[in-house]
Amino acid sequence: MTGDQLFINLVFRLRSFTEAAVLWQMFREQADESEYKTTAAGIAEKLDQTINKLAVQRAFKTLESRGLIVVRIHKNTATQIKVNREAVFTLLETKLFPMFLPGQGKEHDLPFLAAFNARQENDKTNAAVETASTTDGNVKEEAQDKSQDSNEEPMRSMLNPSSISVNH
Repeated sequence: MTGDQLFINLVFRLRSFTEAAVLWQMFREQADESEYKTTAAGIAEKLDQTINKLAVQRAFKTLESRGLIVVRIHKNTATQIKVNREAVFTLLETKLFPMFLPGQGKEHDLPFLAAFNARQENDKTNAAVETASTTDGNVKEEAQDKSQDSNEEPMRSMLNPSSISVNH
């Protein structure tokens, strides 16, 4: 199982994006191997604020009530969290109903994804070409700057609101 597949499985099995994200972050911090010292705000920050601090605190409580993590709270300091590996193993081994997980397996390759990936690849190629053309030298840029300077005065008058007349 890959990290992506683990996260998808956690979302389906926990039926909560928030709880899955918090538990997944705990795995990233290797809290299944040793206690991890953190705060709800710290986890929210590590998840790029996709989940706020209060939602992380609720997830801690829910995950703890399910026996998936052990939380030791120290007032005004960090919280110690340990993932109960065996409980998560058991969660992942339970059968899902339905057995179908959307997005899992090669038989679910979609033409849409092929088109999207081709578009992304094309964007990368175009960005590489643009980068290469800008590093060819400053001669082209200096020539463009000079021609732009000579065109600036007429452009300024075109953009000046007082020069715009409205016919009624």
